[in-house]
Amino acid sequence: MDKKRHFVHSRIRMFLLPMLLCGIATFSATVNGNNAYIQKIDRGKLAQVEKKLNKQFPQAPKDIALNYAMAHLLLQPQYAQHNLEEAYAHIQIAIGEFNREFDERRLKKLAKNGITYDALQAESNAICHRALEEATRQNTVDAFAHFLRHFVKSPQTYIDLGIERRNQAAFRDAKQADTVGAFQDFMKRYPDAKEYADAVQRRNARAFSETEKQNTVEAYERFAKTYPDAKEHALALERGRKIAYVDAVQRNTIEAFQRFLDVYPSGTPEHLQAEKHRNALAFQRAKEANTIEAFQDFMNAYPRANERDEAEERRNNLALQHAKATHTAEGYAHFLAAFPYTPFEEEVQALWETRLYEEAVSSGNSANLIAIAEKHPDNRHAAKIIDSILQLEQRNGYLPHVRYAMSKGTSEQYLRGLQTYYKIISSDGELLSLELFKKNFSNDVHRIREFEKDWALAQMAYAMGLSTSHAGPAKDSEVDLAAIKKYIKLAAPKALAFVALQGLISEYVYKQQWSQAASVAKAYKRHFAGDPHYANLLQLLQSRVDQSVKISRVPNVSASAGHEYVPVISADNTTLYFCGRDRPDNLGGEDIFVSHFVHDQWRAPQLVRGLSTSSTNDGPMALSADGNTMIFFRSGKLGYADKTRSGWGPMQYFPAHINAGSWNSDAMISSDGQALFFASIREENYNFSIADRYFYHGNHHYPSDIYVSLRSGDLWGEPINLGPMINTHFSDRSPFLHPDMKTLYFSSDGHGGLGSYDVFKSTRLADDCWDCWSEPINLGKEINTIGDDWGYKISTDGTKAYFAKTDATAGVNKLHWLNLPRHLRPDYVATLTGRLVDAQQRPISAVIRWEDLESQRVIGHSTTDPSDGSYFIVLPLGKLYGYYVESPGYFPISNNVDLRSSREPIAMKEDIPVVSFKEMQEKRTPVRVNNLFFNFGESKLLPYSIPELKRVAEIIQRYQSKVEISGHTDNIGTAENNQVLSEQRAKAVKDFLVSQGCDAALLNTIGYGFSRPVMSNDTDAGRAKNRRVELRFVK
Repeated sequence: MDKKRHFVHSRIRMFLLPMLLCGIATFSATVNGNNAYIQKIDRGKLAQVEKKLNKQFPQAPKDIALNYAMAHLLLQPQYAQHNLEEAYAHIQIAIGEFNREFDERRLKKLAKNGITYDALQAESNAICHRALEEATRQNTVDAFAHFLRHFVKSPQTYIDLGIERRNQAAFRDAKQADTVGAFQDFMKRYPDAKEYADAVQRRNARAFSETEKQNTVEAYERFAKTYPDAKEHALALERGRKIAYVDAVQRNTIEAFQRFLDVYPSGTPEHLQAEKHRNALAFQRAKEANTIEAFQDFMNAYPRANERDEAEERRNNLALQHAKATHTAEGYAHFLAAFPYTPFEEEVQALWETRLYEEAVSSGNSANLIAIAEKHPDNRHAAKIIDSILQLEQRNGYLPHVRYAMSKGTSEQYLRGLQTYYKIISSDGELLSLELFKKNFSNDVHRIREFEKDWALAQMAYAMGLSTSHAGPAKDSEVDLAAIKKYIKLAAPKALAFVALQGLISEYVYKQQWSQAASVAKAYKRHFAGDPHYANLLQLLQSRVDQSVKISRVPNVSASAGHEYVPVISADNTTLYFCGRDRPDNLGGEDIFVSHFVHDQWRAPQLVRGLSTSSTNDGPMALSADGNTMIFFRSGKLGYADKTRSGWGPMQYFPAHINAGSWNSDAMISSDGQALFFASIREENYNFSIADRYFYHGNHHYPSDIYVSLRSGDLWGEPINLGPMINTHFSDRSPFLHPDMKTLYFSSDGHGGLGSYDVFKSTRLADDCWDCWSEPINLGKEINTIGDDWGYKISTDGTKAYFAKTDATAGVNKLHWLNLPRHLRPDYVATLTGRLVDAQQRPISAVIRWEDLESQRVIGHSTTDPSDGSYFIVLPLGKLYGYYVESPGYFPISNNVDLRSSREPIAMKEDIPVVSFKEMQEKRTPVRVNNLFFNFGESKLLPYSIPELKRVAEIIQRYQSKVEISGHTDNIGTAENNQVLSEQRAKAVKDFLVSQGCDAALLNTIGYGFSRPVMSNDTDAGRAKNRRVELRFVK
């Protein structure tokens, strides 16, 4: 006995000795009687044994000998209670108790009576053998399963035999059923059966037989997909292919043949035929569409088609027809780039060069002709380009372009260029200009026949002091009127002769004696024949006086003494900045003051200390439409300051290329924040000279032109000259582009008028062109004077003009305003105002960008007031706008306004609550995606939705969080239809976001129909708010 067994027996003896002593007598009697039980059972005395066992068993249900005897009894077939399961249970109890017995004396007594482990195991085996025989006799799956389930401790040979016979019975049943399901069930249940391979073959055969009965493409495809290893697989594919081909032929559509080609591999006869049929149908469809795109798509889709060459020929013919129909250089250039190596290449090349030249000529801008000459020196119209430049500049008068033509042309063209140059530079009648010509072309002066005559006239004008004739009303006592009249007759229509005429009528104009002024002017009609400035002047003088124009001082802003000038009115018409000098409240020099319009009146102005110092001259030039950027002029340079929470920040200069001129002034920012207008003296000007000419054209004006610089992001572009329709050879300045983004007001002493600077109005002719302007219109004799009229600022509603003029009573500059006649007003605009606040109603500092949703371009921006979150936006009518908030840490909440059909001014007020990304993540706050557009009752996104969804895609990709996209509707229609629509719209948004690179796994969609309204559905406005898509970050 090993140590472990000795330990166990010692423990038993210690704790169970009294109990064992009590049970020895019973145990001995049982053991001694055991052989008798077995012998009696074997002799058939079953009833006698049963009676004794039933008497003793309740007192010792786990007795080894009793359970052995009971198992043996139940094993006997002739026993009425014969039961193999119970016999098996009793013998297992006996074996279990025997294995737990450790008392050596008891084990010896058991062995003495024939009860050993081997005897018990032999009895168990006998029972299991009898059970297996019984299952074999029944020969059913259930019987064998019963054996395997209950007689688990059978010898392994019995178990193996039971499994084998069960599998045989199951396979027999499957064969009798002879169905795919029966064989499949057998294979699933008994994957290790030796009949498995046979079952697979029979299943495949039965499945193929059923497929043959169906005899459809779908059936054969399904068989081939389901049973890829079946021996019938190839046959199924072949039959399916043939049926599919027949079906495609019957359908006779591109889609049917394409599906056949996609499903079935190449190399078969059917595949080749299907390809031919598909190509023929696709080519027929392209011919029916008969468009460039249709034939190009055919060529791209079917590059090996027999019809490809014909498709290419038809495409080329259509492309040529289209190019000729549009007849633009861009169209011909597109043809050459998109369709190279065509038979028409040489023809189109010629058309392109010709049209490129013609368009440059029709643009009226020689710069376009010069660009052709430089970029395409081999252009077949190279010689004509020089002639056209000279012809255009006879009207435009831009001397650098004339010099270019002279440098590139023939000797004959040089001579014509010289004459053109002289005609332009001598048109002002100034001695200084003739001296400049003489200096530049000293060797060619003799070629100009008019030079001596013009030189004498210029000296005559100089001697009479005509360069200062705009100083005020002409007095007979001050000037030699006879000499002036003689000069006008001799020199007209030169510009200085026109200046002399303005001086001649200036006293009548000053006194508003219009008929007398007109009478004097008409006396020189023959001398100014064909001169547009003279014709406009005569029209001004003879026109009826507009009594509606009233000029008034701006009330409450004037100090008791001193000057006020350079008015800057805010876009919302509630704030007026101006420059003050010699006022009692000045710090020193020129300072900046501000007045606010409260309760229908201007309040007393206050000094803006943040923008004024005692040591400098400080004056405002313009204010951005949002009121948060001020433009300044300082020592010929332009700068700006931005508003902060505590006031105005320090002035910063614009980039060097903006301030590159020797003098830069009169700046203003367009209402969209994207264009900076200013006057500048620089080499690119239309002026004959940018040198400081103290006496020129009747005044000492800066030789300035008006420019515009366009913003791209945070950068300002190279300045663009507004062109000869606006800029002249003289002084042009003081631009003001109204918020309608096309009406320009400016001052000029080169467009004629009553004298010195007059104010003019011109209209931009195209949204994407900054040197395309209508003929300027003089604002009229009710507004313009013989003096310098400049610095006009127009109210956003277009009804008022603010300016400074010398007050007749005070003799100093004071702020004035006048009501603009309707024909001089800009177009109506829409204004949007409100506040930007967070969930705690705190103001948010942000940029609001707006975009043209039809062109999908960002076209402007404004900033909120950092002190209170207020915003002000001005939008021209006629477009569908979207706008969105851009602030670090916040969702770019958006909205839209449709002004396409608006014809009247519109004012809208809306506070915009913004949601931070932190709130969205931590509080799961949903946000509405406003700028999404669907047709009524549809879920297809309209193109206007793209800018908004691209921003959303960037956010999702940045945060990589799970997002719920929820669709909501109003209550128009049934609940079922709205539920489906809300789900489809949410899915449409998800699909677009996925197409932009978002992870589909992060996007969950749900539709709520009209179950979650945010407003009442009783109004159109409420229903519009309820039709929405929302985003929400989810865990």
